[in-house]
Amino acid sequence: MKWFAWRSLKRDPCNTVSYRMNSEVAKCADKREQLHTEYGAESFAAWRKEHSGQVLTEHQQALVEDNEKAVRSPVSRQSSAESR
Repeated sequence: MKWFAWRSLKRDPCNTVSYRMNSEVAKCADKREQLHTEYGAESFAAWRKEHSGQVLTEHQQALVEDNEKAVRSPVSRQSSAESR
């Protein structure tokens, strides 16, 4: 891509918002990883299960647990590290 085309893309509000959201998602993932390291996966899972039991339906709780398993899987962590 030519330099001038890249510059015009950087000024596009949609690209700016997308870039900012990607940054926020990356910060959230880093914070989550830090919490897992600091408190341990068991403590974090117990807190998540207790909290989700208070605010979510059983179906939503199952979705959260399935998502957490996918996020914590080695394949998922490897692909997310490669994307950074």
